[in-house]
Amino acid sequence: MALTAMMEQYERVKRQYRHALLFFRMGDFYEMFNEDAKVAAKVLGLALTSRTKGENAVPMAGVPYHSVSQYLRKLVEAGYDVAICEQVEDPALAKGLVRREVTRVVTAGTLVDEAIIPDKESNYLAAVLPGQGMWGLSWADLSTGAFFTEEVPESQVEDELFRLEPAECLVPEAAAKGEGAPAARLGEVFSGRITVRSDWAFSQKEAARRGRFTSTCGRRRNRACRTCRRYRG
Repeated sequence: MALTAMMEQYERVKRQYRHALLFFRMGDFYEMFNEDAKVAAKVLGLALTSRTKGENAVPMAGVPYHSVSQYLRKLVEAGYDVAICEQVEDPALAKGLVRREVTRVVTAGTLVDEAIIPDKESNYLAAVLPGQGMWGLSWADLSTGAFFTEEVPESQVEDELFRLEPAECLVPEAAAKGEGAPAARLGEVFSGRITVRSDWAFSQKEAARRGRFTSTCGRRRNRACRTCRRYRG
């Protein structure tokens, strides 16, 4: 069965965000299709519908854009990431299919909507970088812009995460997988979500490319910093 131009656009975007549920903006609604629609319908209690009938009908579910925050919260609490795909041009001015792009990916640590986060409660996104005896630890609250970073003895990392209670903690792949991996045990003591990211995202080179820091521990390059010496990009 041939796909419509809109569904081809949807599939192109979805291939780039396979790990997330895709909220695809269509007018006043964010629509989900196929397996995403089935998951959302179950978690959110939505009606599962389809634009067509018959054996090849594509499952579909949607939520109104003006109340999307409450749905995002429920999905994130259920352990899902959500990619928000917006219409990035005026439909009235579009020549043919309206252009759409993913404008943000919502995870446990990147919730910023005031309607979701209770007053006076921080929603930290943390990251750890194992070193030789010392670990780099950083955490940020994206709703306020607050950002902190420090070096912590390996024996104290779990206590620090327990104190901070971040909603999500990023760890490099090499440190999280395999028997005896230094960060593998965090999932056993940490109540938040552990998200594994590619090692290159933690490199000094990547930090410098983004123009924010010159070292992976968040400080200016420091010869005395064990984390910088161990994980120099």
